[in-house]
Amino acid sequence: STKTNARGKQLQELLNEGIIDCVDDDSTTFEKNEYEAKLDWILGSQPLLSFITNVEAHPTIGTINGHKPLTFDIQIGAEP
Repeated sequence: STKTNARGKQLQELLNEGIIDCVDDDSTTFEKNEYEAKLDWILGSQPLLSFITNVEAHPTIGTINGHKPLTFDIQIGAEP
């Protein structure tokens, strides 16, 4: 976007510096009428991001806001 507020600039700095990263997923997270886009992101730092799997965007709930719920798994604990 050509418009970025102060919070967006702070977030961009953290991403540029590698302090945080986002889950690499191509699914769209917003849908309204004929428009779809990726507006919602899962952010985190390592090693947490390496444990996130099975990211899914689900159909919108209701018809008002258009945001799709996101779910994902986080593998924690010791291997059996």
